[in-house]
Amino acid sequence: MAGFYMIKYSIESGWLTPLVRLWLTVVFGGLLCGAGFVIGVKSSMAANQRIGQALAGAGIACLYFAAYAAVHMHGYVSLGLGFVAMVLVTVLAVLLSLKNGAPIAMMGLVGGFLTPWLMSTGPNDTVMLFGYLFLLFCGAQFLCVCRGWWALLLGSLAGVYLWSAAVIVGNVCGHLDQLAGVLIFVVGVCGVNAVWVLLAKKDTVLDASALPWLTVIRWLTWGGGLVQGLVLVLIGGFAAVDMALFSVLSVGALLLAVLREDDFIWAAWLALGAVAAGTLASIDSAMLSCLIAPLGLLSLFFVLGHWRGLVSGRVLTWRALSVTAALSAVPLLYANQEWVVGGVAVFHRSAWLWL
Repeated sequence: MAGFYMIKYSIESGWLTPLVRLWLTVVFGGLLCGAGFVIGVKSSMAANQRIGQALAGAGIACLYFAAYAAVHMHGYVSLGLGFVAMVLVTVLAVLLSLKNGAPIAMMGLVGGFLTPWLMSTGPNDTVMLFGYLFLLFCGAQFLCVCRGWWALLLGSLAGVYLWSAAVIVGNVCGHLDQLAGVLIFVVGVCGVNAVWVLLAKKDTVLDASALPWLTVIRWLTWGGGLVQGLVLVLIGGFAAVDMALFSVLSVGALLLAVLREDDFIWAAWLALGAVAAGTLASIDSAMLSCLIAPLGLLSLFFVLGHWRGLVSGRVLTWRALSVTAALSAVPLLYANQEWVVGGVAVFHRSAWLWL
């Protein structure tokens, strides 16, 4: 109590100015992080490990608050420097988590995902935003896979998709005027997952408790990526670049189902559904968008599905995929031309007979 009243008196008397209090917070946070790290290194007892986590967590919280206060409460540094400071605190939290465990990594990731919002500069620079988020996600992916922190990996995946969903909603509502880099970011997130899956050894034995987490992570990665990719293509009016990126995403899901059939056979059906939805909803009357691209993708699903039906043990699943792709092509194209595009003669009626 005496210490509390002493600090209160010092602030009221002007001895502890805002700048002094800010530096004291930084020093105190650094000392707490150092103490937590030392305890984590020196002790192997579970109780002491929890003490180290608590000290390191409190230190990270102090440093985050100091960076925030320096920008928004006192205006001592610019938004750019504040952003860099919070990124450095996030890096420090990740490094401490190697010794102090997942709770510290969780604090670092939460702070990392909140940094763009807390240090927002106002302009709609989505390229810089999603470049930062992609690097943060790659770091989280590497850390969580190495340590087996699957719940934390799921949280980081949810964080990046929440950011992309927020930007998409902001654009639809008129608050953001650009979506540059968002679709590339979504493709990148799915690509990181695909690389991790393909590099992992097939005979790797995982703990039984990890399997439900991995299933949810895979479904969220590709389900969220395909849905957001389709929405971005619709918003962009089926521009050529957007359609190319969406095609890469769909074909990537199909190839992953071929290469890792036991774990990703469902991804082929998910991708086929996304392609079918895009084919039906296309509003572009250009030949490439309304006929060549969807017919080419559906043909690819048909050919690969037929081939896998000949060589795979999942004959019925792959044959069903192949037949579905083949038989849905003309009805989807016809419905799109008659009910969505409407009245625009993209190609002659006799072309339906040839199809």
